[in-house]
Amino acid sequence: MLEPNNTYDAIYFSGAGFYIPFHFGVIKCFQERKINFRNSYGISSGGYSALTMLGALDVDLSLRQCLESFREYSYFTFDYAFDLMLA
Repeated sequence: MLEPNNTYDAIYFSGAGFYIPFHFGVIKCFQERKINFRNSYGISSGGYSALTMLGALDVDLSLRQCLESFREYSYFTFDYAFDLMLA
C-alpha cells in the first residue's frame, strides 16, 4: 500500500493508448496525496505517462489534450476496422 507523503523507488506504466486517461487519473491521485517516485518508466504510450509522473508534462493539460484527441479521432470502430480490411 502506498502511503501519502512518501517517495518510492519506481513506477512502471504499460503501453496501450486507451490506458492513458486511466494513467493520468492515477498520476493526479498520486500528486494530490504527495506520493512521489524517484524513477518512472513506460513503454509506448506509457512513456508519455512516465514523463507526466516525473513532472516533465502537466497532467491537466495532457489529460485535456488526450480527451480532445479521442473525440477527434475514432479508431477501432467498426467502420475503421472495415476500411482497414478493404485496404
